[in-house]
Amino acid sequence: MDIKIDSIVSKDTISGARKYTITYHIENLTDREISCFLNPKQLIPAHYGSMGTSPLFKLYQNNDIVAVSGILNNSLTNNTIEIPDFSNIKDEKERKLAMKNFFKEKLHINTDSLDLNNTDFEEGMAITSPPSPMENIYTLKPKEIKTISQLFYWDKTRYYKQDGYEHYLDEKSVFSIELYLVLLRDQYKERLLPEEFEKVTADKNFIQGVFTSNKMEIDFK
Repeated sequence: MDIKIDSIVSKDTISGARKYTITYHIENLTDREISCFLNPKQLIPAHYGSMGTSPLFKLYQNNDIVAVSGILNNSLTNNTIEIPDFSNIKDEKERKLAMKNFFKEKLHINTDSLDLNNTDFEEGMAITSPPSPMENIYTLKPKEIKTISQLFYWDKTRYYKQDGYEHYLDEKSVFSIELYLVLLRDQYKERLLPEEFEKVTADKNFIQGVFTSNKMEIDFK
């Protein structure tokens, strides 16, 4: 397995923010079909942890890791998701179904096992367990290459303070970004049914491991 950043294109938007299009590819270097637990739809900051199935990214300032959140976001609203007012839906079953669909589609929370008739449904939404890794099985054919593009926005804030840690994005510094695939399998044993775990571990083409991309400069001038 190989991961490589192909290009990073930046453009200042009319809102005063900067938009980045990061294009990268994942390649199966082998002569056989391989599978893994991977959801490449979103890049996640590496310091958030590596127990998910999304690719990770690290931002560097002069080769030092910038370990603060909120610099690169998927939207101009600091990645905040506005929750609709479901109280406008008077039919209780329809309201709960709308809530279920919202949490599943927007927050990527697995709600399939929730009972719509449960009086604690609303409270239960907040503590629902993350999706099963089985929902994110990714397969590559022999020598197959898949190209993915990810949009990010930076609102041009330079000073960040988080958990007592302060950081300033100096416009004179050189910034770069690096991507990681942390493909877990055995570590998911407790999150899989016994028959699911047996199936993926018995499959010699179901891989695990850590794969690192090249570094590429990103514009924070």
